[in-house]
Amino acid sequence: EVPRPEGDVYHFDLEGGRAVDAGGRELGGVTGLQDVAGRSLLEIRTPTGTRDVPFVEPIVVSVDVARKLVVLDPPPGLLDE
Repeated sequence: EVPRPEGDVYHFDLEGGRAVDAGGRELGGVTGLQDVAGRSLLEIRTPTGTRDVPFVEPIVVSVDVARKLVVLDPPPGLLDE
């Protein structure tokens, strides 16, 4: 197996995982990680529909690949309907 560069995250690492805010509040399920126009977007299924979240700091606070858990700090309105 080829070692993975530190910090690299692949779509299959997160699909089927969970997204929570910094306080642990459930935001939704991760349905994908897409590369669109040179940037990565995390797809999250929320109670109000699917949202695309830029996969960048400071929005993405941490990623726990083993637990399939993404901690987000979304700006106001990003996950709203």
